[in-house]
Amino acid sequence: MIRSVLLGKDEGPYRVDSVPDAANDAMLVGDLSWGFDGVRMVKRPSMTLGTLDKLADLHAGDYFTFSGFIEVRGSGVAGTPPKEGAILRHCGMAQTIVALTSVAYSPVSQGHLSGSYYLYEEVQGGVVRFEVVGCRGDIGFDLATADGIRAPFTMKGHLVGITDVAMPSPTLITAPGPKVLSSAFTIGGYSGLISKLNIALNGDVQPDEDINQANGYGEMIIGDRDVSGSFDPRAMTIAAKDFIGEFRNSTASAIAVGPVGAPGNQVAFALPAITPRELSPGERAGKRTYENGFGAAASSGDDSMTMTLT
Repeated sequence: MIRSVLLGKDEGPYRVDSVPDAANDAMLVGDLSWGFDGVRMVKRPSMTLGTLDKLADLHAGDYFTFSGFIEVRGSGVAGTPPKEGAILRHCGMAQTIVALTSVAYSPVSQGHLSGSYYLYEEVQGGVVRFEVVGCRGDIGFDLATADGIRAPFTMKGHLVGITDVAMPSPTLITAPGPKVLSSAFTIGGYSGLISKLNIALNGDVQPDEDINQANGYGEMIIGDRDVSGSFDPRAMTIAAKDFIGEFRNSTASAIAVGPVGAPGNQVAFALPAITPRELSPGERAGKRTYENGFGAAASSGDDSMTMTLT
């Protein structure tokens, strides 16, 4: 296992390093990985060299990506956001706090916050720190029976420094999030028998091109999204729940899950207007199920989905 630490903090002005620190901005992330995208190379032809060989390519810009997953959980105190909330905010979600009561996250269409991230990674002989600014990304939520709730994410930003440093000692909350049990899942008021639910924001994050920037890329823009997901209900009689009829008639329904967990660490999801997009047969424990894919529309403004921590 590669030892690593991830710090992240909201930016004020876009692309200005907010200098996250290990005491206040450390996040618990799994499967952390990174890479370069949008790599541009200037190709130089052979010209009049008298050979079929080419001149050396010239690197002309890139942007940095990193990905992983967070455990969805409360901070332990209702109305106090978890440190991992920074990732949600930088993936186009608004954070709404009701003091001592709740923290809610919903995707929004404007005013997207950006973040600065420091990624520390052990290498031969020491530790290096990747300093990445102007980060925005995309996220989803995976719920499965008797498991924790995971939120896989991918972030895009601008690498502004790589430095040899010491590994920091992060201040982390390591208590687990709630298990997906006694979840009170309903669709259109019907209590469906499901084993999993997946929700994806499908945010389209694209870098603007900018000849004024050293890497040729400007702001990371969340220009579109398509909230969608899937679940696997047990097939029932038509009288009990007509999943096929609802699929063929594009019947809109509301999905509700939870809250699961204990106070201070409770999680609930609400999708007020989902419409079936796909339906295929499945099987679980020798019984027929349906693999239902859906799209989530807005009911009133930016409310295609809301996750609430209490």
